[in-house]
Amino acid sequence: MTEPAKEFIAMLREIRIERGMSQEAVASLSGFGLNQIWNWENHQTCPTLANVIRWADALGYEFDLHLKEPANV
Repeated sequence: MTEPAKEFIAMLREIRIERGMSQEAVASLSGFGLNQIWNWENHQTCPTLANVIRWADALGYEFDLHLKEPANV
């Protein structure tokens, strides 16, 4: 897992904790299993972008995704 991915996952975990939400609550709201949330937060597996968006939505967090063109286009 890349460092930027780990940092983003850590940010979502911090948001969850700040909002007083358990992993179980996030799993229920997002439709994921508790094990998935645990695995992501503990960097055991890496969620897809679509799953990150669902996870953030369950937390009530919106983010803008800005993609850059490859350097050698």
